[in-house]
Amino acid sequence: MNIATQKLLLIDPGPSSVDELRLNLNAAPGMEDWELVWVRTLAEGFEILAAPAAHQIQVVLLDMLLAQANPEPLTRLLDSASAPIIIYAQEEDENLAARFIQDGVQDVLFHGQVTARALARSIRSAIDRKHTAHALETRNREIQLLYEAGQALSQTLDLDKLYETFMYILKKVMHCDHLFISSFEQNSGQIYCVFAMENTTILDVSSFPPVYLEPEGQGTQSRVLRSGKSLLCNDWQSMFISNDNRYYIEDDGTAFTPDELPEDAEITRSGIIVPIIFQEQVIGAIQILSIFMNTYSENDLRIAEALASQIAVASNNAILYRRAQFEIEERKRSDENIKRQVERLMAISEFDRMIGSSFNLDNHLPKLTELVCTYLHVDAALILLVDAPAQELAYAMAYGFTQPAIKELRIGLGADSVGRSRLEESRIATFDLHEAGVHLSQAKFWQAEGFQSFYAVPLNAKGVLKGVLEVFQRTPFDADFEWLDFFETLAGQLSLAVNEFDLFNDLQQSNRELEQAYTATIEGWSHALDLRDKETEGHSQRVTEMTVKIAAALGYQGKELAFIRYGALLHDIGKMGVPDQILLKPGALTPEEWVEMRKHPTYGYEFLLPNKYLEPALSIPYCHHEKWDGTGYPRGLKGEEIPLPARMFSVVDVWDALNSDRPYRKAWPLEKTLAHIREQAGVSFDPQMVEIFIRLVS
Repeated sequence: MNIATQKLLLIDPGPSSVDELRLNLNAAPGMEDWELVWVRTLAEGFEILAAPAAHQIQVVLLDMLLAQANPEPLTRLLDSASAPIIIYAQEEDENLAARFIQDGVQDVLFHGQVTARALARSIRSAIDRKHTAHALETRNREIQLLYEAGQALSQTLDLDKLYETFMYILKKVMHCDHLFISSFEQNSGQIYCVFAMENTTILDVSSFPPVYLEPEGQGTQSRVLRSGKSLLCNDWQSMFISNDNRYYIEDDGTAFTPDELPEDAEITRSGIIVPIIFQEQVIGAIQILSIFMNTYSENDLRIAEALASQIAVASNNAILYRRAQFEIEERKRSDENIKRQVERLMAISEFDRMIGSSFNLDNHLPKLTELVCTYLHVDAALILLVDAPAQELAYAMAYGFTQPAIKELRIGLGADSVGRSRLEESRIATFDLHEAGVHLSQAKFWQAEGFQSFYAVPLNAKGVLKGVLEVFQRTPFDADFEWLDFFETLAGQLSLAVNEFDLFNDLQQSNRELEQAYTATIEGWSHALDLRDKETEGHSQRVTEMTVKIAAALGYQGKELAFIRYGALLHDIGKMGVPDQILLKPGALTPEEWVEMRKHPTYGYEFLLPNKYLEPALSIPYCHHEKWDGTGYPRGLKGEEIPLPARMFSVVDVWDALNSDRPYRKAWPLEKTLAHIREQAGVSFDPQMVEIFIRLVS
C-alpha cells in the first residue's frame, strides 16, 4: 500500500483537538504523509469503516467521552474494526483507561501526553500488537482446524456423513453461501455432483444428472479438473458472462443482461475451486462460492487445499469401502476373498486413523512400516525419503531387516535403473533379485538379506517426489492386479502423510517465528521500562535470569518456564501507569506518593489481563510485592495464597535491588544481602524459596 493513502480516523464530537492532532500527526516521524479523517459521531465512523476504502484506515482515534457515553456502539466497533482502536482523553483518568484497555482498546492517550513522538509510538505499537495477535490467532486456528478435520474425517466411511462433516468444518473458518463437491471420471469425462449446499440447506443430489468436461479453456470447474490447479477469484461476474453477454442465475436458468440484473440476485461473485487429488490423479473438485465480492484470501485458498488433501484420502477410503460392500453383496465372493478385502479396508482405515491422529510422522513410521508388511504379506519394507540438498533418497524407517547397516542407506536419485524408476510418476518397479546384479547398485546388500523379490513405488504429492516405498520377499512372488492396486493405495496414503507432515512443519516454523516476535516485543517493553527508570537499568534482565534458574530447579520446563520468564521481564510493567514525578523522584516519597507507587502491580495486572496469551504470566507482575506474613500489597496475600512464581521472584527482586548501586546508597556486600534475605525468611519470603535461592547463589 502506498504510504500516502494511510489514514487516521478521528471520531470526536468537538473540533478543539483536531488541529492539534493533525499537527502532531504530520510532525510524527515517518507519518508526514498520513491523512487525518475527522468525523463527529460513531455512526459516521461506522459508515467510513464500511466503505470500500476502509483498508486505508490504519488506526481509529476515539474521544473518551464519546466512547464512555456509547458503550454498545464501542463494543460493536471493537468487534468489527480491522484497525486498532486508541482512546483519546482531555483529562487523565487511569481507572477508566485501564477499563478500556481491558475491553480491547489498544492504547489510551491523554491530552497532556500527546506529542508527535508519543502519537507515532502509540500508533505503531497499536498496529504491531493488532497484527501480531491476528497472525498468531490465524496460525493457531489453521493448525487446530487441520487437526480436527483429520480426526473428524477419519471417523466415518459413509460418504454423505463425510461431506456433511467437511461442510461444517469449512463453515467454521470461511464464509460460504454455496458449496458443491463433485467426482470426476477421467475415462468418460463425466462430472457427478456428490454433495450440494445452498445457503444453509443440503440439497438432494440423487437426481442431478452428470455433466461432461467442457472444452479446453472453458468452464471454471473444467479448467481446474484439467489442470489440477486451484482457482481463486474475487470478481466472478466476468466468468458468468456468455458469448451474448448475459448473466445466468443457476436456480431456474433465467438469464439477464448486466443492466437488467436485480441488485439482490444471488449470483456468484467470489469463489474458490480446488481439485481433489488422490495418487496424482484428479478425482473431483470442491467449489466454495459467495454472493459477495472480495470474500476470499490466499489464506482461505491454502486452508481449502489442505482440507481437500484430507478429504481425498477419506473419500477414497469411503468409496473403497462402499465398493467392497457392493462387490460382497453382488458377486458373493469366496470367504477368503471377502476376508482379504475387509483386511485391506481395515488397513486403509487404520492407516488413515493413524495419519489423522497426529502430525508427528516420526512417531508413526515404525508402526506404518510394520503394517505395510502385515497387510501386504511381505517379509520386509523400507521407506526412503528425499534429501533434496544432497539429491539422494535417505533411510527413514525399515521393518523386517536383519542388518543394522540399512539405517545408513542413501541412494542417489537416478543412480541406477531402480533410482530412475523412482522418479517416474505412479509407476511400480519390480525385480527378480536373482538377476538384478546389473540393475541394482545395492544388489549385494539385498542378496545378503536373502531377498528374491522386490517392489517399489514412488511417494508423490502434488507432482513432487517425497520418497519411495519398497517391499521385499525372501521367496519368489508374483503380485496380482489387486495386490498392486492395494500397494499403490497404501503408498498414496503414505505420500499424503509425508506431505501433511511437511505442511505442518512449515506451519509450526511460522508459529515459532511469531512466538519469537512476541518474545522480542516483551523484551522490548522490559528494556523500555529499564530505560525509563535509570536507577534500575539492567534490573529486569538480571532478575529474569535468576528467576528462571530457580524455576528450572523446581522442575518448571517448556511453556510454564517461558511464561515465568515473561512474567519476570514484565514484573514492573505497571510502573507505566505511575507518573514520572513520582517514579523518577530523586528523594524520598511522601505517604501519598507511596500510595500511588503501590498501585503499580494492579496497573500491571490490568494492562496485561486483556492479552489472553500472557494470562499464565500474570502472577509475577500482580503478586511480587506480596509478603509471606500477609503485610504486602496490593491484596495482602499470605503464605501459599501467594502464587509460587511470585514467591520465587520476590526473593530475587530484593536480592538484586540490594546488590545494585543506587544514587542514594552503594550496593550491599553479598554476605550482608544474604543475611538480610535469611532474616526475612518466614516474614517477607517463603522459607523454602530462600533456601533454594541461597543454594543457587552459593
